[in-house]
Amino acid sequence: MSQKSRVDGAIIRYRHRVRITRTMILVTVLAEAALGIRFVMKLIAADPQSYAARFRYNLDPMVTQAIYAFTDPLLYPFAALKTQASAEGSVLELPALVAMLAYALLSWAIGRIILMILQKRRLDRIGRR
Repeated sequence: MSQKSRVDGAIIRYRHRVRITRTMILVTVLAEAALGIRFVMKLIAADPQSYAARFRYNLDPMVTQAIYAFTDPLLYPFAALKTQASAEGSVLELPALVAMLAYALLSWAIGRIILMILQKRRLDRIGRR
């Protein structure tokens, strides 16, 4: 195998790793942002059915419904955490905070596993030569 083909193979592997990592980061950032927006909306009592919240914060009910609809499945694994402090309509939604932490750690762990797999393949190829 020539030196040029080895370099080309390394570049291709690097590009695959970058694509996978960027895609994973994008998905994680979107989920984290949506959960963060939901947390803040619950904190300021932005309920899609509440006319007072719509008037006070000038929120479109479709936006709040879309955020809640997108984040409900993300919060489903944390449904057992029912501890929510509330006062005057504001809700401190702890499951959303725990979900944000869990998804960030899960994303980091998956990224490390992908990196280890790709590095192991590279080491296996080097060892065969």
